[in-house]
Amino acid sequence: MNANLTGYLMQLANIKQIKRDKIEEIIKDGLFQAISKKLTSDNELEIDADFSLNKVYAKFYKIVVEHDYSLGEISLKDALEKNPNAQLGDKILVILPIYEFGPKIIKNAKHSILQRTKEIEEHRTMSYYENRKDQIVSGKVRKVDVGADVVDIGFADALLPLEEQIEDEFFKTGDVIRAYVLNIRKRKNDIVVILSRKRADFVKKLFDLEIPEISSGEVEIVRIVREPGVRTKVAVKSLDPKIDAVASCIG
Repeated sequence: MNANLTGYLMQLANIKQIKRDKIEEIIKDGLFQAISKKLTSDNELEIDADFSLNKVYAKFYKIVVEHDYSLGEISLKDALEKNPNAQLGDKILVILPIYEFGPKIIKNAKHSILQRTKEIEEHRTMSYYENRKDQIVSGKVRKVDVGADVVDIGFADALLPLEEQIEDEFFKTGDVIRAYVLNIRKRKNDIVVILSRKRADFVKKLFDLEIPEISSGEVEIVRIVREPGVRTKVAVKSLDPKIDAVASCIG
């Protein structure tokens, strides 16, 4: 990062698909967090950056002491070289380019930056999936397993658990199915989409998709009795009694 910060910035921006200004904020914050561990609030650390010129500096005050033992201190002898009137306890402003800091601080900064970008990615992915919750999706069965089938739904591999499948309904690899996005779960390293084909909401959403009068609000589903694998009865109400009669016979 200290050798080519701009290149590192653009690489992150492209790979992670995060806006440049956000990446710049993350980098400055990561550097601040790494360097501030070696300082105190009295040092008044600031990160000053011009990413277009690949120039990043740490600005902070060193406290004048008899003998310096930490990053935030400067010996009286060295302080007098900078300011002939320096005294113990004074503050001396220093501006250091990032490359002058040790490899450990740079490594910690990189770790912090990568962690922040990962969190942004996870949040963005979770929001993307959450917007598809309670919706009908189509997908291709990618793997048939004992506990749950794996379904490729385009934006993710989803799980269709055995308990969310209709009784006596079996799929094979390559089958194209429709299912209801029941839940979104975050696991340690990824996000899992849970599907269902037996919930009453699955039937309701199918009716919404297949019958224009329901999606437009002309007809309202008032009750669904779901007997997966056997029969589904849907009761509706409408201004048109004919629609009531037809819809209530759908099983």
